[in-house]
Amino acid sequence: MPKKSHVYLCIHCSHQTHSDQGLSAHYTRNPACLAGARAHKRSQLHQVQDQVQPADADASTSDTTHPIDLNNTTTSSHPQSPSQPTKQRRVTVEEDTDIDDILYDGPPVIDQHPTAGQCYGIVDMAWEKRQKELEEGGQCPWAPFSSNDEWLLSRWLMKSGISQEMIDEFLKLNIIRTKLQPSFKNKYEFLQKIDQLPTGPRFKSKTFSITGDLRNAKGQMMTEVVEMYYRDPVEVVEELISRPSLRDHLTYSPMKIYTSPA
Repeated sequence: MPKKSHVYLCIHCSHQTHSDQGLSAHYTRNPACLAGARAHKRSQLHQVQDQVQPADADASTSDTTHPIDLNNTTTSSHPQSPSQPTKQRRVTVEEDTDIDDILYDGPPVIDQHPTAGQCYGIVDMAWEKRQKELEEGGQCPWAPFSSNDEWLLSRWLMKSGISQEMIDEFLKLNIIRTKLQPSFKNKYEFLQKIDQLPTGPRFKSKTFSITGDLRNAKGQMMTEVVEMYYRDPVEVVEELISRPSLRDHLTYSPMKIYTSPA
């Protein structure tokens, strides 16, 4: 009687291995397959939860890492002996795990330093100071623009890449003047408002001379004067930290993050 061969199948690329350890190693080497297995797991668990039957009804689950019987021509991926009775049991999520470290779908496990990054006080950052100044001056949050719509239009004009001449022509269109009626009538007024917006760390420049690997007619090493533009990295970090949109995404203490409890 021929010996039955079993394989473990990657749900993403159909790669075959002969053990769950081999499948686990395959997922470790192939992030795309790992992501595909996790996505399939989430979908599978949702289906199981939606189709849970009462305790006295038949229930079955599929297992993405169950060995496949290559000699079995039946449609079931869980071959059973004819003499083995079929159990009536309730399906639970906990039963559908074979490779916990690969198919673990819970939140990351975080081990954070207990004392680093302590708070020594709370101060208003640059963006918060500007917001208070606008409120105290009776201005809207989108100043120097008159409304959020005008701010969105201005942002589109700046990011679209069109020339100043085209901006001027756009603002002079009759439909823009009569329907939208922005507070700026031409490119000059528009750019004046742009210049009033708060800026981040300013660029600085430095000129220095570099020596190349070529010689001139006199046999001297040739040099070139170059100009470097840069920003103070400390000011850049300070500006990033002061952004309210990043407030909930910053951490000030070292931590270790694990994908699973194992």
